[in-house]
Amino acid sequence: MLTRNMGVAIAGSLGLAVVGYCVYFDHKRRSHPDFKKKLLEKRRKQQREKEEQSSSKYPDLSDEQAVQKFFLTEISLGEQLMALGDIENAIEHLANAVAVTAHKENLLNVLRTSLPDPIFRLLVERLPEVTKKIYNSYKQKNAGSPQFKFQSSESNSNTNEPIITEIPSDNLAVDDLLD
Repeated sequence: MLTRNMGVAIAGSLGLAVVGYCVYFDHKRRSHPDFKKKLLEKRRKQQREKEEQSSSKYPDLSDEQAVQKFFLTEISLGEQLMALGDIENAIEHLANAVAVTAHKENLLNVLRTSLPDPIFRLLVERLPEVTKKIYNSYKQKNAGSPQFKFQSSESNSNTNEPIITEIPSDNLAVDDLLD
C-alpha cells in the first residue's frame, strides 16, 4: 500500500516538474528581445513558402505545347490530390486546368459527371479567381509586348494569340452548370 502511494507521488512530482520546466522555458523564450522579430520572420517565411507551393507557374499562353503540358500536369495533380483527400488544393489545380483549356465547356461537363456536386460547385466558384490570376500572370510576363486580344472560339485558330474567356463572378450561375 505504501508503494502504491509512493508511485503516485513520484509520477505526480515528475509531471509537475515537466510542466514547470515548460512554463519556465516558455517564459524565457518569450522574454527574449528578438522573440517577436524572429516570430514575424518565421511567419513571413512560411507564408512565402505556402504561396510558392500553392501557386502554379503559369505557362506562356501563346505557346500551345506549354499550355498542353501545364493542362496535363494540373489535371494529374488535381486527381492525385483528390485521391489523397486534399480537396482544396485539388480544386485549385483542376481550376487551373479548366482556365487554360480552349474547351472549357467539354471539360466542365466531364468534371460535372465525375465529381460530387459540392466539389464541382467549389470548382466553378473558384474559376473566375483562377482565370484572373492566369490573365494577370500573362499580362505581367508580357508587359512590354501587346496585351491580350480576346477572341471568340469561331476566330481563326491558326494565330499564336491565346484564347481566354473570363467568367465574370456576377454572371456565374452554379445552378445552371449543375443542371
